[in-house]
Amino acid sequence: MRSSLGLVRYLTGIVVLCVSLLSSVQATDIYRCKDGSGNTVFQDMPCEGGDTPVISWSGSKSAAPGISSSAQPLPPSVSAPLSPVVSGQKAVDAALHGGKHFFWRATKAGQGTLYLLGSIHFGRPEMYPLPEVIREAFTRADALVVELNALAMNPMVMAQSFAAKGMYLNGGSLRQDVDAQTWERLNRMAGQVGLSVDMINMQKPWMAAMTLGAMSVKQAGFSENLGIDMHFLTQAKDRMPIIELESMAFQADLLSGLPMDAQLVMLADTLRVLDEGPAYYQRMLDAWQSGKAAALEGLMAESLSGNSAAEYLHKVMLDDRNVTMATKLKTFAAKGQDYFVVVGAAHLVGPKGLVALLRQQGYEVEQL
Repeated sequence: MRSSLGLVRYLTGIVVLCVSLLSSVQATDIYRCKDGSGNTVFQDMPCEGGDTPVISWSGSKSAAPGISSSAQPLPPSVSAPLSPVVSGQKAVDAALHGGKHFFWRATKAGQGTLYLLGSIHFGRPEMYPLPEVIREAFTRADALVVELNALAMNPMVMAQSFAAKGMYLNGGSLRQDVDAQTWERLNRMAGQVGLSVDMINMQKPWMAAMTLGAMSVKQAGFSENLGIDMHFLTQAKDRMPIIELESMAFQADLLSGLPMDAQLVMLADTLRVLDEGPAYYQRMLDAWQSGKAAALEGLMAESLSGNSAAEYLHKVMLDDRNVTMATKLKTFAAKGQDYFVVVGAAHLVGPKGLVALLRQQGYEVEQL
């Protein structure tokens, strides 16, 4: 059976490298209330009893702890220590990295060009400015293609939808669905990342795992506002068309549709090794900045074989989505225009990643 460490590294990577949903959430607080008929509803105003939010994305110190969407990364005083990150234009393009980046160009006779950039959905200031070859390709592109366009989302609608799929509605709680050992770890880890255990108790296992993973990333000094996709969404706004490969509803349904046993494995193993997050994030960032696709693939697929839950998650979260994404990208390229594509870095690597799939379809794909 796959080691718990390897599984959590893979699942934690989903937050940063695979799913853009959490990193797209805008500042808002959501409350779980009852309407006049006694039905559970989620709203952005307190219930009549003045309850605290069940999800807080405001980043306000007065709000109940939750996912903060502050405009700046966490201050150094609360950031986990990380080794220096390569910074600055010259350093990023230095021969130390072999001149290669987590960036590919896919071409095929008679079609437009696809520029493929692997995204880290949560970023740090040291990642910028991006290499010149990436910035130049962006200026030549006719459109930006992303997983989700966070700038076009209604924050309140998105948070309500997320809460409705990820919260226990009428009865039930996370504590009832986990064993005593997992609940004990949950209490400890929630405190370490600044979350209310009462809030986590209202979240289904998949959502609790993603919430804890996102908070761990933030404590390591990363911010969703500095993520690669958000950077280019901001640059593209009012400048070029922005095309979504997926939707908020699709990603929320994908996560909420995970079988309960897979959700529980995700949560239990996430809790078990989140303390090792900073080291993992550093290796991830090193691999991304040096364009080492094999190294990042190894982080995502470490000890994958032998665990049915991990293999199922890999298939659902990556392989199946990659096939759909590749089909859409081929349709775009056939129009003869150039597209700058930003997707989670995990979607590009491996034998079933987008780079491999496009090569199988006759594209010449070159790492830049």
